[in-house]
Amino acid sequence: MSDKVEHWVAQNLPFLYAIALSVWGGFVQYANRVRTGERWSWTSMLLDLVVCSFAGLIAFFACQAAGIKDWQAAIVIAVTAHEGTRATGLLVQFRDKVLGIDSRVKEK
Repeated sequence: MSDKVEHWVAQNLPFLYAIALSVWGGFVQYANRVRTGERWSWTSMLLDLVVCSFAGLIAFFACQAAGIKDWQAAIVIAVTAHEGTRATGLLVQFRDKVLGIDSRVKEK
């Protein structure tokens, strides 16, 4: 391999494993739902993979910002991806708490 390719792989390997873990977490979540009685659907599975990958990548960037690396980051990313929308909701609540934002919708 050329030095440029090796450098690119070394530089992007954490991001690539985050994507792989996120997709895997999405498959596990969907397999769990099918196992508990939900009917198999390619569309549902694809949508779950999109949501879970998004949650996993947000967890990856949060780990990067917090200095969490290696196995600890892999665990956080995989579990977050598996949780999908629940994890995204928790991250939003955490963000709001840190920034002091009241995200509840107020009715007039």
